[in-house]
Amino acid sequence: MSPEKFALGLMVMSIGISLFGNLSASFLWWFYTTGKEERKRAWPRLRIVGVFSLVLFGVFFIGGFIIFLSAV
Repeated sequence: MSPEKFALGLMVMSIGISLFGNLSASFLWWFYTTGKEERKRAWPRLRIVGVFSLVLFGVFFIGGFIIFLSAV
């Protein structure tokens, strides 16, 4: 068991969770502070941002999990 890989895996997973949480919170704040018409105009861009945040979460979380498993 490599303690360095163990710590690195946990750190990378936590980065993924933090990124996803921050982007989700930003989206919720934006959603509740904008008008209905503005949301309709911005929706195509928001889908891109949502997919991007899910991909980032997946890359960091799954990558960190793989590093974590390789340490055990």
